Amino acid sequence: MHTLYVSFNKVVIFVAPSVLLADLPFPFADSILFFFSSKMFSKSNQESGFQTVKGAKILVTGSSGLVGARLVEMLLERGAKLVRAFDVVPVNDVLKKRFDLASGGNASRIECVVGDLTVKDQCVEACKDIEIVYHVAALVGPFHDRDKYMAVNYEGTLNLMEGSRIQAKVASKKVKFVYSSSPSTRFTGADVTGQR
Repeated sequence: MHTLYVSFNKVVIFVAPSVLLADLPFPFADSILFFFSSKMFSKSNQESGFQTVKGAKILVTGSSGLVGARLVEMLLERGAKLVRAFDVVPVNDVLKKRFDLASGGNASRIECVVGDLTVKDQCVEACKDIEIVYHVAALVGPFHDRDKYMAVNYEGTLNLMEGSRIQAKVASKKVKFVYSSSPSTRFTGADVTGQR
């Protein structure tokens, strides 16, 4: 798999051409899936496994979902200084216990923030003092109208990118932005494999 590294005003984006964003007018390309590489945030040259920068301050959107919650745990377990868990719903007691366990009981390493991707100011605030953004939040499935998908999945992503750009400017260093697209970008309602 070939990975393209793109930098926009000090926001570094990792692009792997494997998932088409259907007809969404995404500003970078029509085939974007941000890619978790074993070397992406590792200071070593290991070929396998995933390492984040120890001591990094990280934002995870969609942190109450299956992927986002596990990502929060993994980042805490692997030495992140701070993980800011950003979601539209409050973190429930089960997730609080999981995050507490993953942080080794150090409450200063986890911040749970209720926020809305469609509100630019909330995204900018969520990106304050952050070095890496993992954007895994999205509306999925055929449950909403197109305008809602555009507001959350497209404009919400742009809001986070703007927050990252502002943070990069304030901190005078690059902010890494890792976007994990939803399979819903490929779902038209038709049978994907030709068989049901």
